[in-house]
Amino acid sequence: MSEYIHGFSKEEQERLIYQNDVISKYIYQNMSFNGSTHVLEIGCGVGAQMIYLLKRFPNLKVTGLDNSEEQINQAKKNLTLAGIEEDRYHLICADVLKENPLPINHFDSLLMVWVLEHVPKPVELLNAIKPNLMDNALIQITEVFHDSLNLEPTCDEIMSMWKATIKLQADMGMDANVGLKLGNILKDAEFTRVVVKPFPMQWDKSTPDKREEKLTYWEGLVHSGYVPLEERGIKNKLHWTKVKKEFESLRSNEDAVFYYSFIQGFAFK
Repeated sequence: MSEYIHGFSKEEQERLIYQNDVISKYIYQNMSFNGSTHVLEIGCGVGAQMIYLLKRFPNLKVTGLDNSEEQINQAKKNLTLAGIEEDRYHLICADVLKENPLPINHFDSLLMVWVLEHVPKPVELLNAIKPNLMDNALIQITEVFHDSLNLEPTCDEIMSMWKATIKLQADMGMDANVGLKLGNILKDAEFTRVVVKPFPMQWDKSTPDKREEKLTYWEGLVHSGYVPLEERGIKNKLHWTKVKKEFESLRSNEDAVFYYSFIQGFAFK
């Protein structure tokens, strides 16, 4: 994986848990783990997805792999705090593109959430872990499509910050629109029965509570992208102050509309 744009600060690690609290109900709406017993999660980060899976599916075991020791250490703490039994999960810190420590032909399901956007060569990563999957293993991947973000009324400062983050990701070898290519990636990795599904989220005055929740969450996400922009001198605190004011205006506007679509890919080995 290339450099992680969001970093590994305590604030960012807490945001990842909050992110999953807000978004998980949508991520897993189309997913099924019926028949799965041992899931491999690549890019497990601070354990947010693992906690959700292990609580919702009591018969599952999950092995989580991440190339950041900081994230793995935080995942251990989070799983313990969540009261997850230690024999239901295994955490590994490794870069499978350099050395693959995982058992061969072992996992019947693969989960990846918000991972490929941080990978310069997604097909290469999928090919690297394919030997670890059992024949007919289920692959379920959720990815970003950041160009799909739309706000009404138009918010120039927010969109300027958002587009700057997309460009920075591209400059760092990442792809903030990788979800749009998910079907091609799965086919190029020679997985079978590939299905791609967009998941549009639109919240307006008909769903004010959900709109409020998403706008608050999205402000945190935009701030997470702002931090590396400020570090590089691309944006400054004046820009962020303007962004915050636009979010405040959106939340106080009963006619405001939030739209975003993430994309999910399903396949089998």
